[in-house]
Amino acid sequence: MQPGMLVSPATMGLTIRLDEVHHEYGRTEEAGTVTALENISLEIPAGDFAVLMGPSGSGKSTILNLIGAVDRPTRGRVMLGDREISSMSERDLTLVRRMKIGFIFQFFNLIPTLTVRENIEFPLALGGERGGMRERVDRVLDEIALGHRASHYPNELSGGEMQRVAIGRAVVHDPPLLLADEPTGNLDTRTGERILELIRSIHQSRNPTVVMATHSDRAASFGDYVIDVIDGTVGRREPR
Repeated sequence: MQPGMLVSPATMGLTIRLDEVHHEYGRTEEAGTVTALENISLEIPAGDFAVLMGPSGSGKSTILNLIGAVDRPTRGRVMLGDREISSMSERDLTLVRRMKIGFIFQFFNLIPTLTVRENIEFPLALGGERGGMRERVDRVLDEIALGHRASHYPNELSGGEMQRVAIGRAVVHDPPLLLADEPTGNLDTRTGERILELIRSIHQSRNPTVVMATHSDRAASFGDYVIDVIDGTVGRREPR
């Protein structure tokens, strides 16, 4: 096992904990600083579907970036399972992102020169996995109901289909943590509803910890509970 790697519990899912996390941007004499998060603490138990809810600029995406090992806090600790990822080396953070986390973005972020199948395969190929790759991708294609589009390219798909591919890419390596940043923000209402149903179905069948950021009451209703994010602070945890 590589140093710094996380070990998934048998039941899947990872506990997330932020301890007194403070995060600032623009630490220069010319630009000054902007406080994105102000000494927040929260815990999301393994296997939960938590929703971070608040307006644009409230700090939701910053929290996702810290949990997803994309950024480091200015102060405080970020824990995934029993490991403090905020103190890991860049090499170990790369391994955590690659093997333990699935990301779903608002704007899909598919690779335009790759087919649907190849986009879904990409995390497995990046991690050097070869054995059984085709079978794993076939199962995901069935799960996202896009087997008939496997040889198509992103520019041949609808917005909803592209988001389904993005979800397939995010879960093909069975990550214990799934992060979704406004996953329906670029979709019409009906398509967005279907995407939320798919994310909820994946949570129920695979049992990862899911953290979704949104400003939509309807999207928030698909989670187990809502954590309000307001001006860089977190509020009460409310059941859906």
